[in-house]
Amino acid sequence: MKVFLLLNIITIVTIAQHLNSQYDEIWKQWKLKYNKTYSINDEMKRKIIFMKYVTKIHQHNLLYDLGLKSYTMGLNQFCDMDWNELKTILFPNGFINHHPLWNDNNEELPLLSHKSLPLKWDWRDYGLVTSVKDQGMCGSCWAFSTTGAIEGQFIKKYKKSISLSEQQLIDCSYSFGNHGCHGGTMDQSFNYIKKYPIESEKNYPYQGVESSCHFHLSKGIIKIKKFIDLPTKNEKILQKAVYHYGPISVAIDASIDFVLYKSGIFESKYCSSSLLNHAVLVVGYGTEHNKDYWLIKNSWGDKWGMNGYIKLRRNKHNMCGIATNASFPIL
Repeated sequence: MKVFLLLNIITIVTIAQHLNSQYDEIWKQWKLKYNKTYSINDEMKRKIIFMKYVTKIHQHNLLYDLGLKSYTMGLNQFCDMDWNELKTILFPNGFINHHPLWNDNNEELPLLSHKSLPLKWDWRDYGLVTSVKDQGMCGSCWAFSTTGAIEGQFIKKYKKSISLSEQQLIDCSYSFGNHGCHGGTMDQSFNYIKKYPIESEKNYPYQGVESSCHFHLSKGIIKIKKFIDLPTKNEKILQKAVYHYGPISVAIDASIDFVLYKSGIFESKYCSSSLLNHAVLVVGYGTEHNKDYWLIKNSWGDKWGMNGYIKLRRNKHNMCGIATNASFPIL
């Protein structure tokens, strides 16, 4: 009996050592990939957080392999921070000001055709979407959603690509209600760009931190005439707007599962359709494995998700608030 127990203990210890060795290698490779270094005191704390994510991702992906989940998770640059840290950095303020049913620009909306729409649409195929950008450790997603929507309209109208300055919005739009790296909204940013032309990213490059405003009127490229707030929580109208107008700014409720997304069609019964914390850009839609989805451009770099994009479940109770706070500019 004692020999049997001893053999069991030895087996358990051997397995544990093997797993620890695997974890150590995963940790080492992840740090190299994302250029992560830590102080001696911080290393163990970050490694423990990381290992919890490794376990969560492994368990989730087993369910995906069994056909019980519609998307996979993967390690990314955020996997050394716990959820409270991520919320503070990436989602410092929720979107508390939702749109009214219509705004005073709603005369544009009847132009939406009632004809049947294509089953799939992707504005990347038509050159209206610039390269994926990275907001870094600054809560400036709202600025990237704003520039993405204006870039799409600019390319559509002038037939030439341009990357616009998120940093200008971070530094210069405080008087319009935005708060730099601590949150903002697309509508407030559109109001700013109605008054002040936005510069190119080349002239006013992204720093990922708040700074004093360095806007030069002579370098401004374009102002918008107005912007349209879509009827809230209406995915059918959002789909029409995406097809007829171009990329659309939206806000969603991004959870830790969203942060860990890697591929497939994301859906969650835990995300809210009204408590929104993250701004993104809808650039298309489609259907895959009998599930409708929105194609969304994020601002967390091209190593996140599907080369910087995520497919989010469409036509399922306004998943994560995708149609709650949608708007787009008119040049």
